[in-house]
Amino acid sequence: MHARSKYETSLIPCPCSNCRNIYPLPTDDVFKHLVKFGFVKNYFYWEQHGESSGMNHDNVAEPSCPVLRDEYHTMVGDGMGFAHGVGDSMGFAEDVGDEDMTEAPNRSAVEYYELLHAASDPVLSI
Repeated sequence: MHARSKYETSLIPCPCSNCRNIYPLPTDDVFKHLVKFGFVKNYFYWEQHGESSGMNHDNVAEPSCPVLRDEYHTMVGDGMGFAHGVGDSMGFAEDVGDEDMTEAPNRSAVEYYELLHAASDPVLSI
């Protein structure tokens, strides 16, 4: 069961970091909150939206259009104030593991890579 089918009205608990699933909002406002505030930390299973932690996530499809995925990465970079391609030119390739880093990233870099990673995660399996 998904959020739209679980709730008869168009109000759903907002999973943004500001509302923390406490306040029900119209779906359009939830979208705006997620863009502005981001998701509440560690909300991987959408319990408040009809998903159980026992669901099989292996069959979640990757985005069928890699260009769309790249657009999300660009949008995250724009929102964080990074120029296009800055991460790669500075040696921050997306698939570099922690073992390759010589020093801990600053808070801004951590937030950037968390958003970049979140943009890669599927939100809804159709």
